[in-house]
Amino acid sequence: MTEFVPINGKILAYGLTWVTLSHPNRNSPENTALFRAQQTQYFATCPGSTLKVGLATRVIDTAQVPPKGHLLSAALLFVNHTVPVSASDNSLLIHQIDDKKVALIALLKGVPYLDVIISPGALDAQLASLYQEGHTPFVVYGNIPAHATVPLAIDDLLSADTGLATLVRFTDPMKLMRRIGSIAAVCLISGGVAVWKMHKTHQEAAQAARKMMDPVQAYQESTQHLLSLGRFNGSAAYGAIWSVISKREIELSGWSLKQLQCKPAECTETWKQGYGTLAQLTRRLQPGQTVQLQPDGETAAIKYSVTSHASASDPHSLPGKDRLWMELVAQQQRLKRIGINVVFTPKPPEVRGLTPGLTLGSIPPDMLLYAGDMTVTAPLGLAEDILQHHLPDITINDITLTNLDEVRHASLQIKGTYYARN
Repeated sequence: MTEFVPINGKILAYGLTWVTLSHPNRNSPENTALFRAQQTQYFATCPGSTLKVGLATRVIDTAQVPPKGHLLSAALLFVNHTVPVSASDNSLLIHQIDDKKVALIALLKGVPYLDVIISPGALDAQLASLYQEGHTPFVVYGNIPAHATVPLAIDDLLSADTGLATLVRFTDPMKLMRRIGSIAAVCLISGGVAVWKMHKTHQEAAQAARKMMDPVQAYQESTQHLLSLGRFNGSAAYGAIWSVISKREIELSGWSLKQLQCKPAECTETWKQGYGTLAQLTRRLQPGQTVQLQPDGETAAIKYSVTSHASASDPHSLPGKDRLWMELVAQQQRLKRIGINVVFTPKPPEVRGLTPGLTLGSIPPDMLLYAGDMTVTAPLGLAEDILQHHLPDITINDITLTNLDEVRHASLQIKGTYYARN
């Protein structure tokens, strides 16, 4: 729920619900239905995108003196402050408002993702949940030294241009039509009973419409989050990751490379100690790499970021699940003929995106998103061919190479997910 906090003569809105609209026209029937279902009172548009908006669902208490000045989205003030840094990094704002409230705002690539107010005691659990979702590391701003790496007071946000962070009041055209209709009804229908019945009928119709729209909207938001991971397929992985892997040395200063695991944003190498020391290995690090000795005292992990580019998947362009499954089965047979050590294991498609409270029957069949996990294992020498030519419809989640110090026995494992429509 949105909370409005007076700060330095201005009203900051925290806790907006950030959604992606289905149509650029703000007054389209689909967007109006969404605003109505969320009981939106105000909304704010993310700079640079006509589709990403934050919805405020609570009205300031009218019994209080009306605040002076515009309502401002705290999340958009944070966006304005971090640009252009947030265009490439994820940013996090932890701002203690008072003894009972802490604001937590997360930006993914400069776009609001999480916008909440919580109690100080719930902060660590909320942060742990956010980090476990697998996003790349955040640049942390705020006024709590124990958490923030970049000091940032709320005054700093308010001192910049606030024009792009202003909330706009949402006027429901249906409510306007009802108001006009009610006036006409009073003129045409005598008796308060008829007016009351008409009003009750409208209320019941609106409640029924909300119940029908809410599951659909919730499912759309859930599937959009899944598809926002992007189509990082075999070709993209080859360009972003294989160029790093193929040039990597397997012996460094008395250490040998045992395993290399890469995800779309980060690689982790596991090195086995021979005659070298950790200090010698550290001196061989490249810019942007970090090293940490593991608990066994015999291995060290080197980590570094990789640059990968992938846009979000368009649900309308996904292949049909039945056709894609047949292609995957055929692909399984083709890879099997390459060699007995090549194993391609796709799992059958299943419905994804259902969250607690959503049932399969509440979602139109043509909106259902299907997905399945898959794994490829093969000798390392086939990695380049498999990535470039055999995984066009697979979103790559993980690439792991093992036994790298014994090249003849080195192996490759690729884990991914395919998405399809009904």
